[in-house]
Amino acid sequence: PDNTSVFDASRRHPGRFLPFAFLNPGLGAEAHDELDRWIGEGARGVKLHPWCHDYRLPVALPVLRRCEDAGLPVLVHLGAGPSGDVEAVLDACPRLKMVVAHAGIPHYEPLWGLERLHFDVAGPLVSAGMGKRLLEAVGPSRVLYGSDGPIGLRAAHGHRYELPALPDRVMGENLCSLVER
Repeated sequence: PDNTSVFDASRRHPGRFLPFAFLNPGLGAEAHDELDRWIGEGARGVKLHPWCHDYRLPVALPVLRRCEDAGLPVLVHLGAGPSGDVEAVLDACPRLKMVVAHAGIPHYEPLWGLERLHFDVAGPLVSAGMGKRLLEAVGPSRVLYGSDGPIGLRAAHGHRYELPALPDRVMGENLCSLVER
């Protein structure tokens, strides 16, 4: 993944972006080198994408333990492996701050009962109805918007964004509390 553009944007617009380093733990030592590099550049968190990089979440435990020790939150886009992988990782990393993208796609409700998880609702993969059910199930303190790069819908002159009706704390406060070290 190319992290350079994300970190360039965060330097150009301080206070607007909280840069997360996108890593592929399947790369072994290279992933750890990338983690070191981006922590040195001011990473405020890490993003993992097991579905895109074709690995199950427990493969990432060495990187996740380092994030846990550094106090860095981890945003995970699930899709490879069963929902039980999330619980196994949380058991192995009891201080890890984990956010699952798109309300926990593809597992949703089974993950909502895991009290240590936070849930991203950015983008069109989470409908208004799904967002409402999530808020009712986990409460507003565990829901984040914008942590997974909100995806715009194509419009005549670029993209448009349809923000769901969410409590103010979901629109930034929750994410900011996770990235504090």
